Amino acid sequence: MDGPTGGSIGGRAVGRLWVDRDAESLHVLGITLLPQARGQGLGSVLLRELMAEAQQRCTQLTVSVEIHNPARRLYERLGFEAQGGLQGIYQRMAWQPATLLQLEHQE
Repeated sequence: MDGPTGGSIGGRAVGRLWVDRDAESLHVLGITLLPQARGQGLGSVLLRELMAEAQQRCTQLTVSVEIHNPARRLYERLGFEAQGGLQGIYQRMAWQPATLLQLEHQE
């Protein structure tokens, strides 16, 4: 598991990103942005970078998000889809690169 990676604006830390990387997937453990950094697209930038990494590794990118968290809309806009049932108040969501989806359909 990787430690936190900070987001910054103008060289000033404005948040952190925790990611668990293993051979089969990338899993976002948490994204936290300071209130003044929200709504500026930084979360999208961080997720798109992880999506590019998942694409390169040909693996899925997953996250568990609270069902009432407004960030869920961001994940959906970026193409994440719900996986399985609710786990308490959390929903597991996954994004898969097109190449991975093609491989799954060929099997």
